[in-house]
Amino acid sequence: MAGIGQVKDEFNSADIDELVDAQNGLSGASTDGSVQLTGANTWVQVPDVVPTSDYVLVVSKENTAGTIRFSFDNGGIPSATNGNKFTTDNVIVELAASEVMYFGSTDAGDDVNYTTKIL
Repeated sequence: MAGIGQVKDEFNSADIDELVDAQNGLSGASTDGSVQLTGANTWVQVPDVVPTSDYVLVVSKENTAGTIRFSFDNGGIPSATNGNKFTTDNVIVELAASEVMYFGSTDAGDDVNYTTKIL
């Protein structure tokens, strides 16, 4: 199991439960969803419904034909100079209330799945 802020190659729902057991205060509500990266080279906000409390965000690739990138800033076009390549299967990050990440792909129609857990 990877800790908060670490990237992990595989993810399952038991990992979130393990995070809950291992972290103080990680006892709030959970939400799952999927976001389609509808336009090529366009940033899309993840999660699409933003928690108003501090939370853990887990994002995984679902359908990928293109190169997926992620960023904390949706400026510019997703490219080698804007954003980071999503090279593993999952990203786990702790975010402050109302903060989000952005994902974009070189191929319209790629999807990412996410789950959130309120701290």
